[in-house]
Amino acid sequence: MNYNECPAYQLLESFCQSYSTRNITNLTNLFTKNPIFQFECNSSTKSMDCHTLSDIRKEFLESWKKSEKSQLSLASILENSVPKGSRTIAYFRYIKKDTNGLFHLAHLKGTLICKNEDSLWHIAELRFVPAIYGKDVYHFFKNIFNTNIKTSHKKIRESR
Repeated sequence: MNYNECPAYQLLESFCQSYSTRNITNLTNLFTKNPIFQFECNSSTKSMDCHTLSDIRKEFLESWKKSEKSQLSLASILENSVPKGSRTIAYFRYIKKDTNGLFHLAHLKGTLICKNEDSLWHIAELRFVPAIYGKDVYHFFKNIFNTNIKTSHKKIRESR
């Protein structure tokens, strides 16, 4: 699959870049006029549940004030989840440096629904949740290391 031609991939990459550079204008421009954005990371990070562009803007600006630096990067995207008009599933690395100088790392699973609005692709719905062990971890590490880890994945399941 040529990811450069995939609207979902382009939107996710742009979202990660806008988030990491704290470019609120570019970030909000990625969404449709009536978006849904939900973010749940862990107990130490405030959850977000936004249904308007102004809510998204407010939540991100508030969140960025609470951390010295935070980055979001696309780790992998499930190729079989990107046919046109369907929900795309992707995996992310979220790194945050808090105001005490401590770093926090989380692996997130994101689901995305794209919508063509005004002849451009936009994010209609984006939800982040913590990646769970098992299948999520398999897909996360498979693309990071460019290797097939089915054997290791099987051993992890058998050891439980």
